[in-house]
Amino acid sequence: TIFMPKVFFSMDSSTQVQTGRPFGGLGILWKKSLGERYSVVDVGDSRFLGIEVDRNGIKAVFINIYMPCGWADNEDEFVMYVGKINYFIASYPTPYIYEMGDFNANLLVSGDAIISKFGRHLADFCGQENVILANVHLLNDNSFTYISPAHNSVSWLDHIIITVTGFDIISNIAIIHDFVSSDQLPIVVQLDCNCLHVTGHQDTQSKSHIDWSVANDGIRL
Repeated sequence: TIFMPKVFFSMDSSTQVQTGRPFGGLGILWKKSLGERYSVVDVGDSRFLGIEVDRNGIKAVFINIYMPCGWADNEDEFVMYVGKINYFIASYPTPYIYEMGDFNANLLVSGDAIISKFGRHLADFCGQENVILANVHLLNDNSFTYISPAHNSVSWLDHIIITVTGFDIISNIAIIHDFVSSDQLPIVVQLDCNCLHVTGHQDTQSKSHIDWSVANDGIRL
């Protein structure tokens, strides 16, 4: 095969027959010929799937993310996962961190306000912790990645959260409108790897962090 795969499934099909449209799950493909430069990052959660790339001793990490759906009952869980994203960025030993995927957080704006509460949570987090929503910075305000034929509407659910250092080597971001395989559109980011340089991991975020990787239903704050 040309590509090496790594896949997680969010749906548990072992307990009962599944009906309706499948949901969730993550996958990453990388060229098999470059396999020694790539290693899978175990984040310890089925909503995160990561890969680390080593280029001449300089490492970058890419995390594919599938966040809880934007229902009111999921708000606490969504905020918890935002905390996990924050902890990973603060603790992983490289300044080149790219967390991307389906955040289920609509960032479309009505007037001066973000429509979605989950979108506001995500935007507030990025502003407070000095990380960048790269697609918001580099794409038009009316961009969208999700199409709902049933409601004749669109949403901007898929995002790329990047450290400041990681943002500096982006050469292009685009939403591919002429390739539709489902109700969501692919988003592509291109990096200029020639600009990678050795740098210390300077934590520019707030200094108090909760280790959400050890959280469970028995923990209360």
